[in-house]
Amino acid sequence: MTLLTQFLNRLSVWIQSKYPDGIILLNNGLTRDQITEKIKSLPFQFPEELYELYQWRNGQKYGSKGAMKIINSKGFGYDIDLEIFDCRVFLPLEDAIEKYSFDLHGYDFSNPYTCFKYSWFPVFYRDGDSYLLVDIRENETCPIVYMHIQSLPEEALITYSSLTKMIMTLVEFYEAGGDEVGVHEFCDEFEQIWLQHNADIIADDFSQSLRDTRNGRPFSFYYNPNEEF
Repeated sequence: MTLLTQFLNRLSVWIQSKYPDGIILLNNGLTRDQITEKIKSLPFQFPEELYELYQWRNGQKYGSKGAMKIINSKGFGYDIDLEIFDCRVFLPLEDAIEKYSFDLHGYDFSNPYTCFKYSWFPVFYRDGDSYLLVDIRENETCPIVYMHIQSLPEEALITYSSLTKMIMTLVEFYEAGGDEVGVHEFCDEFEQIWLQHNADIIADDFSQSLRDTRNGRPFSFYYNPNEEF
């Protein structure tokens, strides 16, 4: 069992404990053959991490297809998506392929003036806001890139060193008592765990435009954009 699969299984345990109604929103995993069949039209080789991820679960139900019922302290109930993947939903493979083909690249694969790189595959998504994409690099570790829907490629940020490091970071933070709010706010406790697993991206030469630093720390979309630097 790989490290990624171990941490995905730990994530399942945490979801079951934290959100008993949320675990049923995760779709059953696919077989390797099913994944291979679905991705045959993609212009790159699927990395093993994505095979593992979609064998674990084929994304989740979200939006009108499924949400959790939350009761607040005043007894009022409301529906929310299960957004534990860095405050985003986990796209089913079919949805991810559709978004890759249409939302990100348009209908013409020959168009060189696309807003997203062809190597960026959307896996995690916040409706109307942003993606976390796997930057698929042949025979290399594939980092996780944050991209706002209305941004340009040069404004993207490497957010995690790899899918494995992302899941490790989230699981360790959640198991230590953290929650999605702490992830969103990039709180001190989350930052410490993040740095343990992802500090190498600060020195990554992928592209200077894909990262920035603030007092030696990675600048992230979690920070308040109105804060004075």
